[in-house]
Amino acid sequence: LLPQHPQTKPIAEAIYESLDCCLACKGCKSECPSSVDVAKLKYEFMHAYYQKHPFARKPRDFLFAFIGTLAPLGSAFAPLTNLVFRLAPIRWLNEKMLGLSSKRAFPSFSHPQPIPQPPNTKPPDCLFLTDTFSHYFHPQTEQAALRALSKAGLTVQVLPIHGAGRTMISKSFLEAAQSHATRLLAAIRQLDPQGKLPVIGVEPSEIYTLKDEFLDFFPNDPYVSALAKRVWMIDEFLLRPLSSGETPLQHILFCQSTVPNTKTVLLHGHCYQKAQTPADDGYPIGVAATQAMLEALGYDVKLIDCGCCGMAGAFGYEAEHYELSMEVGEHALFPTIRSAPNEAIVCAVGTSCRSQIEDGTQRTAIHPICLLDERI
Repeated sequence: LLPQHPQTKPIAEAIYESLDCCLACKGCKSECPSSVDVAKLKYEFMHAYYQKHPFARKPRDFLFAFIGTLAPLGSAFAPLTNLVFRLAPIRWLNEKMLGLSSKRAFPSFSHPQPIPQPPNTKPPDCLFLTDTFSHYFHPQTEQAALRALSKAGLTVQVLPIHGAGRTMISKSFLEAAQSHATRLLAAIRQLDPQGKLPVIGVEPSEIYTLKDEFLDFFPNDPYVSALAKRVWMIDEFLLRPLSSGETPLQHILFCQSTVPNTKTVLLHGHCYQKAQTPADDGYPIGVAATQAMLEALGYDVKLIDCGCCGMAGAFGYEAEHYELSMEVGEHALFPTIRSAPNEAIVCAVGTSCRSQIEDGTQRTAIHPICLLDERI
């Protein structure tokens, strides 16, 4: 008689369960000798899986993927919206119906601040990619970036479309993400038909999506290939010389009467920053750029030696992933911050990272550009 083997799961189900716990942090892209981008494999697989199993999608996937569409409504009624989302019965209901952990507070909405537009008579020097998170949840970060660019003597044109569609990609709504990318590219082309202006932003997940995933969406478009080489996080841009030979950061600091600074900054880098390869121009990129900017301001910068914070966008908000999310934070990030002196400043570039730090340590982390804003 042949031995009886237990029935195995279909291969698609096994892969689905395996990738379910992938944080999609892209650490593998830079740390694996083969540079395998498992985050990309995850959203590509999930996209194909949900096409065959559309009812397997959870309602919260639509909430997170299209947060850019929903955020204006939440922001318009910010005080009421924030109050409702913090009520215990609502959090319990969200966990039962949407699978959102009741242990995790939903981010607070804020009213967007007016964005200055350049005069029609003066062409822009750069384009600014605002995003849903810094526009509707943390407008102080967006405003700090715009003030810094203005102080550098630059005329800034804010793009009319928020973000590069990272949330749609992360939740494997690839058709919607590519449609969003097409609209964003059309807006960039209209403002910069010659393809010369740098595009600058403050949220790593959005900026690096414009640098990386857009190449996958439009593999044979020379405009997109060239665009990817002039897309920068704001700290990266501030460290790069302009045509005058002076960097925007040098211009800012030269125009300010800065006071010597001896404060310590604990810096947690975003995973997408850590996944960046050295820049072709030899200037700092990723976490190294953030550190260099803060050190130029006089801060004693100490990098937190850890991997992903554990939040990873929507991952840490999902009820079945909450405990794992916090365990990742406890591996190194949380203990390091808890043991730091109270006077040390905690910095994190990513919106998710800052939320995770606050939830795990009860300390407030700020975007590094806000420290520059304090000095100008």
